[in-house]
Amino acid sequence: GEKIDDDVDFKSEIYGVDWAWALLGVETNASKEVVKKAYRKLARKYHPDVSNDADSVEKMKKINEAFEFIKRVGNYK
Repeated sequence: GEKIDDDVDFKSEIYGVDWAWALLGVETNASKEVVKKAYRKLARKYHPDVSNDADSVEKMKKINEAFEFIKRVGNYK
């Protein structure tokens, strides 16, 4: 897939059970703080208000979807 960040693959379709962690570039056992930091890093880079990337809206949707999924399954508040 297309790279969303230096070491994270951004795929147009979601695959596998670990997709959210892979998208944010964190381990599946990452702490709430690590997940939040990774999310914020990607959000600062790809938010449509700051990014000139033509796909920034779609990328930000996927980043948000991954973050919300991890919060839900990880029981993060």
